[in-house]
Amino acid sequence: MDIQSRSRSPNGVSVLKIEYYNHPTPNIIGQWVDELDAGFELSRNEEVHLLTIWLTPMSFSPATPRLKVGQVAAIHVETTLSRSVTFRSPGFYSLPSRTLQNQYRSSSGEKLTALSWLLNVDSDIIRAVISPNGSRKGQILVPEMDPPFDLVQKVYFETQNSNGDVETITAAKAYLRDQATVGLEFVYTSSSRAKIGDFDTDTHQTVHFAPNTRIVGFSTTTTEVEEEELRQIELRLNEMISLNKTDLKSP
Repeated sequence: MDIQSRSRSPNGVSVLKIEYYNHPTPNIIGQWVDELDAGFELSRNEEVHLLTIWLTPMSFSPATPRLKVGQVAAIHVETTLSRSVTFRSPGFYSLPSRTLQNQYRSSSGEKLTALSWLLNVDSDIIRAVISPNGSRKGQILVPEMDPPFDLVQKVYFETQNSNGDVETITAAKAYLRDQATVGLEFVYTSSSRAKIGDFDTDTHQTVHFAPNTRIVGFSTTTTEVEEEELRQIELRLNEMISLNKTDLKSP
């Protein structure tokens, strides 16, 4: 797609080009429009420790009407050697007041191993693939999914910094909209932060924890789905069933 007809703002990020040691062919993910004269080189013993993606809200997901989707505004990368870079266009100086954010980080038992970038004319979806270290099995509460998708975003009650020190939570902030929790942010001992969810809201609540607090339980409460949403889900299911029956008919 040429620059004149591109579907992305010049103030956004539309593509990542990744080059490798001992491999001549780079990987390009996203929508190639224009290349910036900038880059970030990792050493051979350096890995990506934290990936943060900010998106400018553009519309709502057709599959999930209340889920906001957007286009990538900036990408921040932190490494295991405590180095970092933020990719953004030259004319982009600060994040919009309202942004969506996805964040993925490695831990003592898992590491970031790949990226997936889905896009259409309206929005981008970037997901990190998180793999267990060595033979250690990931301890998650949902079935594991094969690459390129890791649909589960995670924040940890305890995390490990680049020096190998364990950090605990000092505060938790819940972002609220329409009496529902739509985003969650943890603040750790070193003041580093981890976020998941949607932060396009002005309402939030913060809980502070005493030093070295250990989280031993966590519970959530969900609200009932509205009748109209149930009806739409039922209609979509009926359409899927009808299509499956058509496919199974003999010629």
